Amino acid sequence: MAWAQEAINALAAKGIIKGIDGKNFAPNKTVTRAEFVTMLVRALDLTPSGASTKFSDVKQGVWYTDAIAAAVNAGIVKGSGNGKFEPGREVTREEMALMIAAALKDQLQSIDTASALADFGDKAKIASYAQEAVAQLTQLGIVNGVDGKKFAPKNDATRAQAAVIIYRMLEKKAS
Repeated sequence: MAWAQEAINALAAKGIIKGIDGKNFAPNKTVTRAEFVTMLVRALDLTPSGASTKFSDVKQGVWYTDAIAAAVNAGIVKGSGNGKFEPGREVTREEMALMIAAALKDQLQSIDTASALADFGDKAKIASYAQEAVAQLTQLGIVNGVDGKKFAPKNDATRAQAAVIIYRMLEKKAS
């Protein structure tokens, strides 16, 4: 995990990410939608609003409730459809890209999506609603491929991948 070490250390020092216990980060473990949103809310220093969410599967008073409400209020996340958020489901790589793009919306430029995605052999698997976000973040160097020339949009994201994408987002927000 040398490729993620700097990001993990920097975000842990700021309290944006935490280990799974007192001494392990578990970089290869997958990340749930609730965990990723919580990391993102911490990274962006969004204030939990205390507002309830409209999602039937996000109960009041659970550890992620305030983070999801804050992210929804900031326009960073939407539900997964049918009035649900699916907080316990693993977040996919394209879902992470959508959330990061929403967080950076004021800094993103319109680009030639086809050109930006040209190097990904699996670009056809990226959902149409996520293609522009993936393309913009690829051009900015915030996301890149896995296993050579693939984006793997439907793959579940790992904790290391989540740390790196949030770290790179913060670098772009600061510049």
